[in-house]
Amino acid sequence: MNRPDPFQSAGCKGHTRVHVWVKDLDDGERQVLDIGAVKQGYEEDDFRVYIDPAGHPFCLVTTG
Repeated sequence: MNRPDPFQSAGCKGHTRVHVWVKDLDDGERQVLDIGAVKQGYEEDDFRVYIDPAGHPFCLVTTG
């Protein structure tokens, strides 16, 4: 797949990309928001991008 790079649009050039695989994106999102992550705003059907409390980007990814 050729997708736009959500980390570039988040201003995160040069960061290591961490992908966390989850069974359910909505449940995973609730969990990461509860521990202080902020939704970056870029998402598609199978992934969403967040910023952790220290400013590091990461994705929640599902196989659907």
